[in-house]
Amino acid sequence: EMINKKGMKSLQFKSLLISGMIYFLEGIHSSLSGLLFIPILTSYELSTFIGCLISSSLVFCMAFGALIAGSFSQIKGRKMTIVILLLVISISTTFSIIQHPIILLITRSINGFSLGVILPICTNHLIEVLPKKFRSFWVISLSFFFSLGGIFSSQIMKSCKFNFKIF
Repeated sequence: EMINKKGMKSLQFKSLLISGMIYFLEGIHSSLSGLLFIPILTSYELSTFIGCLISSSLVFCMAFGALIAGSFSQIKGRKMTIVILLLVISISTTFSIIQHPIILLITRSINGFSLGVILPICTNHLIEVLPKKFRSFWVISLSFFFSLGGIFSSQIMKSCKFNFKIF
């Protein structure tokens, strides 16, 4: 009720900006990481099944992360949960430099689970802190940030002259 009377202030704008950046980065991550598996598959001579398993592990584990997001954030608090999981994503992504198929599967699964927890928490936080008249527009705009990340990553690939041939 108080939030609706005061309107949108700096706290709400900062929350929106941080959530938008997380969605933007997830858009980049999902676009680039899927395409980068093609050279890895060919260089390690992996079967298509293993390649699909590694590639889909992110989205599969995101679903499980989303299922337990509420209970996890209730235990640790939203802010601490986001900080911990962003740290986990950073460490896991660093380990994915070791391009072994099992390590890639594990790191993508950890990243997917962490993102599956973070994204619903960001959305729920925005729903609580945004004024009612802005709420639906800004929560829906998070998908716009995700799409911008995909567009940005495709421009990166275009400028790097990434070869889009599949096999």
